[in-house]
Amino acid sequence: MFENTWIETSSWGLGIALVYWLIFSQLRVPDISWQVIGIAVATAIVEELTFSGFISGYLERYAKGSWWNLILTGSMAGVMRLPIATFVYRLSPIATLGVFLLAFSTTMIHSWIRQKTGNVAGGMIARIGLNLAILG
Repeated sequence: MFENTWIETSSWGLGIALVYWLIFSQLRVPDISWQVIGIAVATAIVEELTFSGFISGYLERYAKGSWWNLILTGSMAGVMRLPIATFVYRLSPIATLGVFLLAFSTTMIHSWIRQKTGNVAGGMIARIGLNLAILG
């Protein structure tokens, strides 16, 4: 999960984080506190350890280098968000689909980085960049 590929995985993570920043930096959330930033960073670390690290790493035992691994991991991350989007935030079906697709696609990308480099840190960096870019 944390192999000796720090330069490669960090480069991928920073590159993907920059893309996220360019896409999502147009959104502005006023009055962001350090606590909210801390939650965004901590959430990114836990999500990447769980999905890209543990789940994708476990599935690699059975489907090493397979796209099915990435699709299944991304689907799990997307499905996990559906009850929150639907029942807590009461999002419309289209917005809920958007939440699913964002979680699905970004988790696939971050799991691919882990698959390519053998290190989950690149996905963590990218997810932190995504969360901070969405916050503005």
